[in-house]
Amino acid sequence: MPASANPFTVIAIAYLLGIIACALLAPGAGRPIGLVDAALLKHWPIWALAVSGVGSQLGYLLGYIA
Repeated sequence: MPASANPFTVIAIAYLLGIIACALLAPGAGRPIGLVDAALLKHWPIWALAVSGVGSQLGYLLGYIA
């Protein structure tokens, strides 16, 4: 990773690729993604998972660049 790369851009691109992969693989998990799944956004554990995921990735990336 170049030291000049913005770590937030790198993480955003990585997560975007992960979202695409999850969307393609979701039907193989037994049921397709539906509007019911959007209701998960109102639960705090989903937000905590998102914050902890970004935080851990940012910490790893900054440690790797330095």
